[in-house]
Amino acid sequence: MSSIKTQLTRSIANDTGFSQKKSSEILKVLLDSLTEALAKGDSVRIRGFGKFYLNHQKERKIRHPLTGKSIIVGPKKTVKFRCFKSLDQEINSFNFDINEFIKENELILQQLYDLIENSGDYEEEEDAV
Repeated sequence: MSSIKTQLTRSIANDTGFSQKKSSEILKVLLDSLTEALAKGDSVRIRGFGKFYLNHQKERKIRHPLTGKSIIVGPKKTVKFRCFKSLDQEINSFNFDINEFIKENELILQQLYDLIENSGDYEEEEDAV
C-alpha cells in the first residue's frame, strides 16, 4: 500500500471511528468503483470535488529518445481530472501568513536557530564594505 493510501485510510479511520481494516476496505471499494466506471468509458463526478474522465489520444509521431528516429505511437486512453469550482476556490484561497507561522512556531524556530548557531559549521556573513 502506498503512503497516500495509508494516509487516506488513517484519515477515514480517524474521521469515522472505523478500524484501519474497515477504512482500508472502504477506500478499496471506492477506488475499485472508480476504476470500473472509467474502464467502461464512463466519467465519474464527485459533487463538490471534481470529475474523472477518459481522454482519447490519437495516433501520433514521436522521436525515440535513444535513437532519435521518428516512430508512430498508437492511440490510447488516459484518465484526466477536472476539479469543480468549489474545490478550485478552496485550493486557491489558501493564504500563508509568515508572521502567523513565526508566532505559532517561535519556540521551534528559536531552538533551530540556537542549534545552528552553536554548531561549528555556522558562520554569520559580514556585510562587505
